[in-house]
Amino acid sequence: EQQIAARHGENPSLVLAGPGTGKTTTLVGRYCYLVNTGVPPESIFTTTFTKKGALQLKDRIATGAGVKATDLPIGTFHSLCMRMVREIGHLVGVNEDFDVVIEDGRRLSLLRELNPTSSVDLQIILDKIDRFKDRLVTPQEALAEADRSKGVRLEEIAAARAYESYQSEMQRMDRLDGGDMIMLAVKALLSDADTRARYSRRYRFLMIDEFQDT
Repeated sequence: EQQIAARHGENPSLVLAGPGTGKTTTLVGRYCYLVNTGVPPESIFTTTFTKKGALQLKDRIATGAGVKATDLPIGTFHSLCMRMVREIGHLVGVNEDFDVVIEDGRRLSLLRELNPTSSVDLQIILDKIDRFKDRLVTPQEALAEADRSKGVRLEEIAAARAYESYQSEMQRMDRLDGGDMIMLAVKALLSDADTRARYSRRYRFLMIDEFQDT
C-alpha cells in the first residue's frame, strides 16, 4: 500500500491510516519517487502542521532524496504562506518588511492589554480569532455575523469585538500573526489571476502531512 501511494500518478490522492503506520514515510517515499522521475524539488510544495514536524520532514527528505532541503518549499502552512506574503503581499497592501508575532504568549499579552476587564477567557477569544482567520473572516464581517445571529453566545460577541481591536493594534504596529499569513496569501492569490497562474506553474505538486490537523 505504501509503494502504491508513493508511486501514484498526478491525480489527487488521500492516504488514511492510523498513528505510527508509516504515513510520513510514505510521503517521503513519494517525494523521493518524484525527484527520481525528474520532478524539480523546488516544484514540490510540502507541508505539515507543526514546526517540529516540518524540521523532521526536511531532514528525512534531505536524507532520502539527496537534496538540500533548507531553501525548498517544505514547512508549516504558516511558514510557507509567510514566504508568499513576502513576495506578493503588496497585492493586498502589506509592507514586505512586516514583523511577525507568532508566539501565543505575546498574542495573549496583547489581548490582555486591549481587554483588561474581559469576563471571557482570553485563550478562548484567541482561539476564536484564529477560527475567524481560518474562514477568511475580517473583523468587520465577524461583528456583522454577531449582530445578525439571534441568541449568540457572550463569548462570540466578545471575540468579534476583541478581534477588531486586536487587528487594529497589529496593523498599527505593522505586525502579522500566523493566521494572517494564510489569510493574506489566499487573498493575494485571489486578487490577481497572473499571480495565481505563476504559483500554479511554480508548484506542480502539493503534499500535505498530518492532514487531520489542518
